[in-house]
Amino acid sequence: MQSAPGSDRDLIEAYISSSIRISFSRVLHYVEAKTDSSHEHVLACLAEETKKLLKTDSTIFMPIFSKWHQLAPVASASLLHKLYGNKLRPFLDHAEHLTEDVVSVFPEADSLERYIMTVISLACEEEIVKDNCLRKLISFEVEKKSGTLVLRWLNAKLGRILEWVERAIQQERFRATSKELESLTNLVRCMGECERYPEG
Repeated sequence: MQSAPGSDRDLIEAYISSSIRISFSRVLHYVEAKTDSSHEHVLACLAEETKKLLKTDSTIFMPIFSKWHQLAPVASASLLHKLYGNKLRPFLDHAEHLTEDVVSVFPEADSLERYIMTVISLACEEEIVKDNCLRKLISFEVEKKSGTLVLRWLNAKLGRILEWVERAIQQERFRATSKELESLTNLVRCMGECERYPEG
């Protein structure tokens, strides 16, 4: 495989950066228009479309650039990871509960990140280069956030169940007490009747 001089590699990376940014911007506009008339969350749809963009880029364009710049796919995938991450992060920061939006966005974002990592791994022939490239990615940490939200959801559900059980127990106690009071009232009434009609 040929390796272009440093200046040529810089030019290739600059072209990739410009091309990817333009393509991502177009995808974003397309997704925003699409989700206006559908029930899909924009970030879920954006993750799916970004993945398609990277697949096209990796199979059609990057093999050509890789002839002169071996890590061209890494530059492309890393930039898409950053661009999507910039859109995703505010959503992650404000996700406090396991809502329908969270359920739709998180799997798509995680799938995109895993695919990006696969593209980077395949482009790096040396293990040390791969590890270095992957470390530079600022992870979405969707799995970690998902675990937190699921635990919070389970705790909330458990709290409601405990409240329901407590109410049920109190109702049973109230019913038992009511029956005891009713029996006591009947007994007092009977005793009163007996006093009204003494023997003899």
